Amino acid sequence: MSDSEDGGRQRFRQLPNGEKEFDDGVDRGDGRTRMGTFPKGRSGNVHGRPRGAINASKVVMQQLSRMVSMTNGDGSKESLSRYAASILKLTNVGLGSGNVRALERIIMLGLALEDKGDAVKPPLPLNDADRATLALIAQRIAERQNSAEEGNEKGRSE
Repeated sequence: MSDSEDGGRQRFRQLPNGEKEFDDGVDRGDGRTRMGTFPKGRSGNVHGRPRGAINASKVVMQQLSRMVSMTNGDGSKESLSRYAASILKLTNVGLGSGNVRALERIIMLGLALEDKGDAVKPPLPLNDADRATLALIAQRIAERQNSAEEGNEKGRSE
């Protein structure tokens, strides 16, 4: 290989007929050579990403941090972030209707947040025994909530 402007390596591309076309370093007018590469030491993104540019994660966090008003079971209004409201809704759906998938998601989220300080580990998938256990827990919680509500109603009627 012969020395060239890019530090001793000649660039080429393989043509469909099997021949190699070498990059002669001729500028196409936009700073790139015929092969579409930039000369050594020159970037294609000269000015870089503008300071303060919003990426997808910032947009999601902005939307999740917006506040919403929710009405509690007792009729009082509470102001929560959309993120907190989503977690509350997911928890209520899981516990209220015994939705095992919702319970699984909220538990996995809790575990992921617990382990935040450590290296992030992918959550283990739940097997049938785990799902059955979660269903029993959801059923017991729902029964306790129902019995507590019945006790409150009896106290009100007396």
